[in-house]
Amino acid sequence: MTAEFVAVEGPTGSGKTTIAGLLAHRLNGWRGHEAVLTAEPTRSPFGDLVRASEWMLQGRALALALAADRAHHVESMIIPTLDSGKHVITDRYVQSSMVLHRIDGLEPDEIWTYNQYFLQCTTVYLVDRPEVIASRLAARSRATRLELTGTPSGSSSTTATRQRSWPTPTTTGSSTPSTATAADHQRSSTRSCGCSTRIGSRVTCRPHPGQQAMLRRLGGCS
Repeated sequence: MTAEFVAVEGPTGSGKTTIAGLLAHRLNGWRGHEAVLTAEPTRSPFGDLVRASEWMLQGRALALALAADRAHHVESMIIPTLDSGKHVITDRYVQSSMVLHRIDGLEPDEIWTYNQYFLQCTTVYLVDRPEVIASRLAARSRATRLELTGTPSGSSSTTATRQRSWPTPTTTGSSTPSTATAADHQRSSTRSCGCSTRIGSRVTCRPHPGQQAMLRRLGGCS
């Protein structure tokens, strides 16, 4: 089995960081492969600068900054880690950009232009009830500009992104995001998701054949 590249996505407050950490823990050492946990924006000096500048950077400037951070992430960390035989689990990836930059008013085609060359991945998409997400965000000591603007109900973005060169998943299961932001997020994830089954009650994805063994290990694929 080759190393897997998995992105954990979903609305802000849906539990991405927790699930990404659990997934990395479960995959670590499986069939001789270590698992490495990462996130976007990265914790590199540039990624930290982007995080700190979100209140100032908006629209195209923020989209380009995040795309630059992602390019460095892929080239300096993700590809070398996969080449070394280790799984990579990332908390956020391209799909987050396809949603968050819509909140800032960019069109899907422009956002995709900045992100179309990055690695394909298996996407695990998390959903939860809007009131649960809202309560989690309210408990945080601080919120980002985009969190205050677009989660869980502030975004009016409803335009579905169109498929380019990445495979389109078939979505199954009854868990459906009930906010505009979450709905856009799930539609946007079709650009990179190779799957569509469910892990528990909050995750939707279905594996292509090469990923079925991994998801059986996680208890989400029969």
